[in-house]
Amino acid sequence: MTAEIIMSLLILDDASKAPELFAKSANVYVNMAEANVNGHYTYVKNFNPEDLANFTQE
Repeated sequence: MTAEIIMSLLILDDASKAPELFAKSANVYVNMAEANVNGHYTYVKNFNPEDLANFTQE
């Protein structure tokens, strides 16, 4: 999640300096990153400690 946020900030910085080159890419990437971050946030928020048993091999 952190990497996607940092990459979004970097492409937004590029888009602010050269919008003719990076504006469309920034729009696409930031929308995708937002969806991914929201998905990960929801997964972590709804995670139950009891679910940890599902991650171990017997």
